[in-house]
Amino acid sequence: MKGKLALLISLFFIFVAIIIGTYFFFTSRAVNGKLEVRSSPAAKVLLDNKQLGTTPYEGSVKEGQYSLTLQPIDGQTGSIPWTGTIKISKGRLTYVDRDLGKTELSSSGIIISIEKMETKPEQANTGEIAVTVDPQGARISLDGEEQGQAPLTLRNISAGTHGIIAESTGFFRKSRKVKVEPELRVVMDIKLAVDESQKDIDALKKEADEATKSAALTGSPTPTGKTTPA
Repeated sequence: MKGKLALLISLFFIFVAIIIGTYFFFTSRAVNGKLEVRSSPAAKVLLDNKQLGTTPYEGSVKEGQYSLTLQPIDGQTGSIPWTGTIKISKGRLTYVDRDLGKTELSSSGIIISIEKMETKPEQANTGEIAVTVDPQGARISLDGEEQGQAPLTLRNISAGTHGIIAESTGFFRKSRKVKVEPELRVVMDIKLAVDESQKDIDALKKEADEATKSAALTGSPTPTGKTTPA
């Protein structure tokens, strides 16, 4: 009798533990987003100064804004570390890809995150792509067609996969394919690396400053891009 009672009590506590575990599992998933980080060379991944692992890294992170640091593992490469701000949204992916150069000018990278649009798009089954680039004034192309200078927002973009290219004279261009979903905004923050073989760095800085002033004076266009019929 006592043995049966002990067994029943044990089963009861196991059942309660399963229920609690399941609750916390689904609760954590409901408020978490996914973080994917890649780098060249391999680096330690630190989120708010807490190491999560090394690149390539994939993990679940609670929604919010964080400071992300990539520290090269092999000090012999001469690559410098990088620190930037990222945003994790509930149920969404934040993607970071960084080429760690020997200087900030020779480093490049891209941060891609997904967020809900504040208002519904004008066209059905469309979303947005918001692009910022360092240096400002970089030319942005969508599926091979130039759209304007960064920063800019491409509106009424048909749902599906699209190619984005950012390029500026004296810098290596960067391209990436992104998936657009209805009523969602793809946020792209791009850093271009200087092509030191083309011209001296001082001239590049001056050219980038002039492009920034020009963009500020004329305003940044917000092309409609490709749309789908309403």
